[in-house]
Amino acid sequence: MPFCPSGLVRCMESTCLWGLMEMAKRTNGICLPLIPVGCSKALYGFPGTLTVQNRTLYHYAKDIIEGAIKWGYKKIFICQGHLTNVAVMDDLVIDLKEEHPDVYFAQIDLWRFFKNNSFDVAEDTYSSQVGHACEVCSSVMKLVAGDLVQPCADQPNYAVADMQSYGEINRYFAFDDISPNGTLGNPTKATKEKGEILMQRLLTRIEGFIQDWDKIMQIS
Repeated sequence: MPFCPSGLVRCMESTCLWGLMEMAKRTNGICLPLIPVGCSKALYGFPGTLTVQNRTLYHYAKDIIEGAIKWGYKKIFICQGHLTNVAVMDDLVIDLKEEHPDVYFAQIDLWRFFKNNSFDVAEDTYSSQVGHACEVCSSVMKLVAGDLVQPCADQPNYAVADMQSYGEINRYFAFDDISPNGTLGNPTKATKEKGEILMQRLLTRIEGFIQDWDKIMQIS
């Protein structure tokens, strides 16, 4: 992709993890290791993409989480950096909840959070839908891995298909069918400063939830 490098999700999650580690000191928690590769098959048309099968991610994450449960942790908060992994974690958490009814789970989809909290930050209205490698995505990347974000002369790129009409209906496609370079939006408007605003909003929101978890979930 012209702006965002391969491994952008791991770069973003690594930066988020440092913030969460500081948060853990204040909330009596621990941070489990990042899972290095998730389900990215739709992006296989772009060189450098790595992916695992859904069942591989499911069982790997299950083993890690059950290790934490074994050592007494009763609240598991999942920070999810890629949309196609969300459904896998949904299935896993439902199964784990049946096996461990006294354990509580929550998950945040980081990019959907950025979407819902970028309307007063993003200049490109298409980017407010969190297009791939768009202004919002590239702003976060300029914050977390600025030396890997390469400016280019490419013009903003918008999907060859209408991705916004009937947005409530899921459609399935290989990403290189709708974008020649993986970009959906206008990354030329991205800035590190916008990324800083969005990352701080994310960490603040997560910490607020963790502090209020017992009250929200009515945990006795």
